[in-house]
Amino acid sequence: MLAINVGSKTKDTGNTKGVWENALTTRPINDLIPKIRKKEEELLQKGVVPVVAICGSGAAGTELSFAFKKRWSQVFGQEIKVTLIASKETPMHTENKHMIN
Repeated sequence: MLAINVGSKTKDTGNTKGVWENALTTRPINDLIPKIRKKEEELLQKGVVPVVAICGSGAAGTELSFAFKKRWSQVFGQEIKVTLIASKETPMHTENKHMIN
């Protein structure tokens, strides 16, 4: 499973067992595309098809969930399962409802 931390900064990753082996952090944002490409290469070499869990359901997390679903379904040649983890039932719950509909 791959967990992606979405937020203004990635904190406590050093204190959580398995983060560096199993996760792809988004911060610093300038390093994200190279990190994605590296992770793709590693997974392809191992023959692993990822299952993605996005932590955070704000605009960034929601956008990342769609982006990984599209990109990695193509890269890995099959539909990728993506789960959006949030404290609320609705993604982007703080956004203007007129913008979402």
